[in-house]
Amino acid sequence: ILYIIYQGETIGTKDATEVFFAITKLFQSKDATLRRMVYLAIKELSGIAEDVIIVTSSLTKDMTGKEDFYRGSAIRALCRITDGSMLQNIERYLKQAIVDRNAAGGGPIVPQHEVYAQQLAGVPQLAACGTLFKSSRPVELTEAETEYVVTVVKHMFPEHVVFEYLCRNTMNDQLLENVRVTVEGEGFAVVDVVPCPSLPFDQAQRTYVVLRAEDAATVSSVFTNTLEFTVRDCDPNTGEPDDPDDEGYPEQYILEELELSTADHVLPLADADFGAAWEVLGAANEVEDTFALSTMKSLGEAITTLIGFLGMHPCARSDHIDKKADTLHTLLLSGVFRGGHKVLARAKLVLDASTGVTMNLSVRSSDPQ
Repeated sequence: ILYIIYQGETIGTKDATEVFFAITKLFQSKDATLRRMVYLAIKELSGIAEDVIIVTSSLTKDMTGKEDFYRGSAIRALCRITDGSMLQNIERYLKQAIVDRNAAGGGPIVPQHEVYAQQLAGVPQLAACGTLFKSSRPVELTEAETEYVVTVVKHMFPEHVVFEYLCRNTMNDQLLENVRVTVEGEGFAVVDVVPCPSLPFDQAQRTYVVLRAEDAATVSSVFTNTLEFTVRDCDPNTGEPDDPDDEGYPEQYILEELELSTADHVLPLADADFGAAWEVLGAANEVEDTFALSTMKSLGEAITTLIGFLGMHPCARSDHIDKKADTLHTLLLSGVFRGGHKVLARAKLVLDASTGVTMNLSVRSSDPQ
C-alpha cells in the first residue's frame, strides 16, 4: 500500500478507510519492523481515510509507553491526525513524551531510517535516486587508531545503491580537500561521486558514491575502496594551511573491501498467511533449485545462515525446529525486495549426518525478474 502511494497512485476514501482499519489491528504485533510500517501507513492514509482519530488512544499509549523505539514514530503519527479540537486533550501526553526520563537518553527516539532519509534528501546529487528503501548498519573500513578513520553505510534505492562514507581526519598537521572514495566492484557501475570539499583535523564529513547494477539480476558483489584526497600541510594549532598558495599534493589510502549481499536489498516483513500469499504470487513467477550445504552440521545452523543470507522474515514460526523431526524441516520466509517487490521463499531442508544439509529452495516474487 505504501509503495502504491509513494508512486503517486490515487486511493479512494472508501478503500483507504478499509485499509486503515485493517492496518490498525497490527498494533498488537511484536514485530518492530512491522510496527514501524504501521506508523508510516497511518501518516500516509490519514489524509484520505475517514475516522482516523480512532487510533488516538493507541498512539498515545505508544507515545508514553516504556518502549522508546516506538515513541518517536507514535508522536509523528499522532501529530498528523490531530486537529485543533483534540490538541488540548493530548497536550499533557505530548509533554510527558518529550521529557527526558533517562539522564543518558536524548528524548524521543527517531527511527534511523527516517534520519537517513532526511539526511540523504538534503544532498542534491542524490535526488534522482528516489525514495530510500533500506539502509545497513555502519561498516568499519579502517581500524579506529589509523590516520584516517572511515565507516560506510549502504543505502538501497529502487534502482540505485548509495555508499555513504563517513571520514575523520586524525592528523592535526593536515587539511584534506576534495575527499572522495574510488569504488570498483564486478557487476556495478559508478553513476556519480559526491566528494567532501574539506576535511579538517578531528572532524567527520561525508562523501557519497552512487552505483547501479549493470544487470537487473545482479545483487551481490565485493567492492574495493580507495580513499583519495589532496593534502595541504597546516598549522596544528590553527588548522590554517602553512602556505595559502600551495595547492597541496594528491594522496591515496587503501580501505577494507565492502560486501554487498542479497540481504542488503531485502526488507524483512512477516506475512500472517504465508500459504495464501504463496498461491497469490503463483508458480509463473517461481524459481527453484537444490543446494548442498555440506558445511552445515545441523538444521538450526542452516536456518540461521539462510535467514541471514536472504535477509527475510521467518513466517509461521518456521524458524523453530520440531525436535521430533530434527532431520526434516521446511522454512518459510517473507520480505520485500528494493523497488517494493514482494518476495516469498520456501526452503525444504534435509539433514544427513554424513553429507550435511541438502536444501531445495523455491522463491516466488511479484516481479518476474
